[in-house]
Amino acid sequence: MKASGGPIFGVELWDEHVIVRHDGATTTNIADLAFYDNSDDSDIQYTATTTGTDTFTTLGASTTLYIWGGDTFEPAGNVTVQGSLLGGTNAVYTGSTTAFTLTFTGTSSGLTVGPLSSDTNAGDVVFNGSGGSWNVYTFGAQDLTITNGTVTLQSGTLTLNGNFTNSGTFTNPGGGS
Repeated sequence: MKASGGPIFGVELWDEHVIVRHDGATTTNIADLAFYDNSDDSDIQYTATTTGTDTFTTLGASTTLYIWGGDTFEPAGNVTVQGSLLGGTNAVYTGSTTAFTLTFTGTSSGLTVGPLSSDTNAGDVVFNGSGGSWNVYTFGAQDLTITNGTVTLQSGTLTLNGNFTNSGTFTNPGGGS
């Protein structure tokens, strides 16, 4: 925080983005983000709670959750993304393979997931947005469930270590498995 009230230089502001990054720490989790969220300032486009099961939700259909290049988001709780999930070079999302879920609830077309580092295992991933359409790039998950919406693998690799359940639409334009 700048005390003198003068201009601050070298700060990037990204409209409609929640940016997860860390300086000096090894990962960022929900508890780090719960310190100050939408309940403190309505301009902040996420909520984060640590009461009971930790939860993190991006707010707004056009809000992108962006993991800074080279950084790791290891939420240790349930995450809901109403918009897109993107990452810079070597960005990693580390979910739980047994306890928590990453859920995409967007209801518009043109949403994007990835690319993220090949080290990403987002844990259990659910796409459940009626009318939602996601373009997926390099991404990894334990279990993948498409309840509602359309998921299209655009390029890169989709790695699953568990089950695939599809009640929506899954398209792989490049063929392959």
